[in-house]
Order: sequence, then structure tokens, then C-alpha cells
Amino acid sequence: MWAAIAILLGIIIGTLFMAFHSAQGPKLGLPQMIQSRAQFGYYGSLLPVIVAVLLFIGFNVFNTILAAR
Repeated sequence: MWAAIAILLGIIIGTLFMAFHSAQGPKLGLPQMIQSRAQFGYYGSLLPVIVAVLLFIGFNVFNTILAAR
């Protein structure tokens, strides 16, 4: 029961935080990756940047494999 409550609270709080954070992008005219450096600091923004780079690499590898067939 407590695990379910913790999961729900984590999802709600995380979703609200990221929703408000992403709503600043159009107002500031900056992508979310760029503006996260000011809010999370240099080291705090490394995790989203690393995840984004891995996603970009995976996307390109997948497209290359499809193009080779």
C-alpha cells in the first residue's frame, strides 16, 4: 500500500515539476535542455543530457540498420 502511494506521489510531483519546467521554454525562447542548466546546475543537468545523447545515438543506429536492409 505504501509503495503504491509513493509511486503515485512521485508521478504526480514529477509530472507537475516537468510540466511547469517545460512551459517555460516557449516563454524564454529556449529548448528545455538549455534552460535546465540554469535550474539544475552544471552537474544536475548532465543526466538529462546523457539520456538525450543516448536516445539520439540509438535513433541514428536504428535508422542506419533500417536503411541497410
